[in-house]
Amino acid sequence: MGTGAAVVDVVEPIGAVVVGAGGGARAVVYGLAERGAREIRLVNRTFEHAKKLAAEEAERQRIAEEKRLAEEKRLREEEAKRLDEE
Repeated sequence: MGTGAAVVDVVEPIGAVVVGAGGGARAVVYGLAERGAREIRLVNRTFEHAKKLAAEEAERQRIAEEKRLAEEKRLREEEAKRLDEE
């Protein structure tokens, strides 16, 4: 288990600070977001790199939410159809 994974396993789903904006930081941010962190702050010497990582994660989260909502809608429609057929 890498350092980033160990940190993710310990953090409660409230918030975290991630130092860096490279590949390791990207993995940590992903893990934190998947585990429900309410706030993730990025600290990096290059603001543009941190900003890019934040934008990429926000887009990934938006897409995941769209998929989740579409699946919920599909399941509701399936259930309504099943109930209509009874």
